[in-house]
Amino acid sequence: MNSLSNKILRNLSGYGYSQGATLVAQIVVVPFFLAAWGVRQYGEWLVLTSIPMFLALMELGVAQASATRASIASGSKDPVGIRGTLDTAMAFSIVAAVCVTCFGTFLAIYFPWNIWLNLSDFDSSTATSVLICMSLYLAGNFLAGPVSAWMKAMDRTALSAVWMANRRVAEMTITAIALYFHASPVTLATLLMITSFATSLICYIVALRHSTVGAMTVQHASYKEFRVIFWPAISFMAMPLAQVITLQGGLQLLNALSGGTIVAAFSMARTMVRLLMQVGIVFNNAMRPEVSRLLGQGQKNAAINVVKKGSLAASIILIIGLCGVGFFGHPILEIWSHGKVILPTSFLLLLSLHAAINVIWFVPATFIFAQNRHSTISWIYMSVSIISLLLWWTCSSMLNPLSGAALMMLAPELLMCGILLTLQLSHASTKRQEKTIFKRIK
Repeated sequence: MNSLSNKILRNLSGYGYSQGATLVAQIVVVPFFLAAWGVRQYGEWLVLTSIPMFLALMELGVAQASATRASIASGSKDPVGIRGTLDTAMAFSIVAAVCVTCFGTFLAIYFPWNIWLNLSDFDSSTATSVLICMSLYLAGNFLAGPVSAWMKAMDRTALSAVWMANRRVAEMTITAIALYFHASPVTLATLLMITSFATSLICYIVALRHSTVGAMTVQHASYKEFRVIFWPAISFMAMPLAQVITLQGGLQLLNALSGGTIVAAFSMARTMVRLLMQVGIVFNNAMRPEVSRLLGQGQKNAAINVVKKGSLAASIILIIGLCGVGFFGHPILEIWSHGKVILPTSFLLLLSLHAAINVIWFVPATFIFAQNRHSTISWIYMSVSIISLLLWWTCSSMLNPLSGAALMMLAPELLMCGILLTLQLSHASTKRQEKTIFKRIK
């Protein structure tokens, strides 16, 4: 158990670095964007580049589901199963990367996005070029997914987290340098595209050096394996889809209601408070491969204990984070934006609630995700996210745009928290009944 604790601590450190790198990247580049382009053009960049991010759904969650299945096979000492799962994930990701490139290019060329999105600082040619480059950027990210799963299956979860984070650090560095020299949107999008493919290749080389089952290719890919992981994969994708709906869909609606300046302000505030949500993501990602391996070894009780301890630790960090938002959120946002974005503490606390509630249910749900048995809660989460966005759109005339956006993001988290609590109480009641029956039989 001591060895397991050490591995989970390393995984937490790796994913802590990963989320920290993501947060720093989001924070550091904002002043460069504002200095080079101004608030309005930066807001319009966010709106425009959110379009190809919807195409991320074409990955279908195969990399995530494959990582879980390969980790369970690793716990069962099944190298053939590991190779079949990983090669199938790589084959699918290559196909998905080609599809997202073709479809993204089609959308960029044949639709007037600058007109549809009311963009003032992007003409038709610029918008088309940016969308094509960002579609290729997304294709490069697709290829990195199976590489991450490969590292996790080799019991190198921390290494996977660090190198996936290094990809974001590279993107941040390239973005900051390009904006420092006042690069155009097309130039920046081109550099991000190149960085995506280059860092994916580097991560593949790193994974190959640590592999115990040889290189990940498409040699052992099979339709049978794809059928096995398809539904868990689609269900994994429901979670990011819900995030896309509330984040990117929310940006589009907020842009329609208030314009690019408000979008930029909301995006900065959301980035800051979503640091709390990263706590849940770090613990879930760090524990999931180890819980899967324990389940593959038949150690269910040990897996449950790992999740319980992780949930307690995440809750303590969450409380500290909420206090930090209350006391320091307003001045941090003002300093970060150089006084251009000022939002009241009451709104920041309201906005932070969705991240806090997410941690409360998402970390305990690690046990469900580690078995690829997350379909029901994932689809419920996605459905409620769609309903929440539609309700905000319907009631937008009665709500302040910023408050409406915060409430729209909070609603799905509250419902999921209630569902998970109900399931836990039901499971506990069932176990008590089983113990009572067992005593009576004795």
